[in-house]
Amino acid sequence: MQLLSRVPPCRGVLHLGRGSSRRLPRSSRSSDGLRKDDPTFSARARLVIGRDAWRLDDTGPAAEFADRLDNALRDAPGRTGAPLAAPYWMEAPLFAAAGIPVVICGPSGGGLHAVDEWVDLRQVRAYAAGLVTAFREYAEAGGPAH
Repeated sequence: MQLLSRVPPCRGVLHLGRGSSRRLPRSSRSSDGLRKDDPTFSARARLVIGRDAWRLDDTGPAAEFADRLDNALRDAPGRTGAPLAAPYWMEAPLFAAAGIPVVICGPSGGGLHAVDEWVDLRQVRAYAAGLVTAFREYAEAGGPAH
């Protein structure tokens, strides 16, 4: 049997040995449930493929655009402080590895990818206006500084 885990690395992890930068998500809840059904059950985990979660670059075109967007949204309704770092896996690291600047952004809400997912419509409107402002300022400044 193979268990595929897509748990983000921000949750509990099993370290894969001394000095390893790769981590394997814990799936102890799955194996504990199986062990209850069959006390002879045992399992080992081996990381077959993995990729680090995406993080916004500290410098460069993506960081410059993110700063402009952050400024454009400073007074957005419902804004609660600094931008949030969300260390879960998505396609963004593939684009970043190819040298394509990546910014992940959007309005806030709740129930992410669940039946009751929602978004604050005031923030959707503010976000749309903020994107226009940020892109205009970015273009007027000539795009990336380098």
